Amino acid sequence: MPNLLDMPVVLLKASQKVSEYPGWRTRGHGQFGRMQGIILHHTVGPGARKGNMPSLETLVHGRKVPPLAGPLCNSGMGYDGTWYIVAAGIAYHAGSGHYAGIDSGNANTLGVEIENTGYGPHGSIPPGAVRENFTDKQMDAIHYGCAALLTFYKLTPRTLIAHREWTSRKIDPHDMDMGAVRSQVGSIMRGSAPPPVVIPSVDPVGHPTVRRPAMGVLEDEIIIIQKAVGVEADGKFGPLTEAAVRKFQIAHGLVGDGIVGPKTWAIIGK
Repeated sequence: MPNLLDMPVVLLKASQKVSEYPGWRTRGHGQFGRMQGIILHHTVGPGARKGNMPSLETLVHGRKVPPLAGPLCNSGMGYDGTWYIVAAGIAYHAGSGHYAGIDSGNANTLGVEIENTGYGPHGSIPPGAVRENFTDKQMDAIHYGCAALLTFYKLTPRTLIAHREWTSRKIDPHDMDMGAVRSQVGSIMRGSAPPPVVIPSVDPVGHPTVRRPAMGVLEDEIIIIQKAVGVEADGKFGPLTEAAVRKFQIAHGLVGDGIVGPKTWAIIGK
């Protein structure tokens, strides 16, 4: 099959928050093979105090110690449940292993790196490290986003795999009950779970929720946003505007998801 070019469309239709990292459509270590499953990981990042997805650049460009070239996943997931689309091609995320009859991880499974320090409520941790549970928004995104992807690729919940299930040398994602996760994903796929909570389409005074990519009929609103966040006011909500919105949100104590909804409009309007 072609590379994983359908990811953002599938996720957006499932009411997920999506951010496309520039160049993701052509990024990868070769062409992706037949989609057979999704493998979940945690990033071992620096912690929420560093932003919504502090590991993003590493996931895109790779790590130095031990050296491994990026992309290291197909999608990252921020603390607020945003799906950061990193690569449509092969990502180095799985390594050797097997599960549910699948034995080719990088070429045939979609890798999702969930932002987390990698230290849960149990066990010892290094000095200065931070314990983190996965956020409720991350868990909702895993449930609803993975259900949408599995449905689109005609797969079953059994093919939603923890990295530690793929290979015994790994522990990620820590403390995640995969039986419960697969059960919830199955309920969503069968239509027996409630729909996800979504950002309102307009705020109380009528401002529309604006996200990338947007232009055209929303041009006036985008120009207001661009002036507020300090970028060129061209009426097009592209990657530079999204990045500036994230910084603006974080600076004002909001989750930096790059989506201008009611809470962000409230700050812009002050």
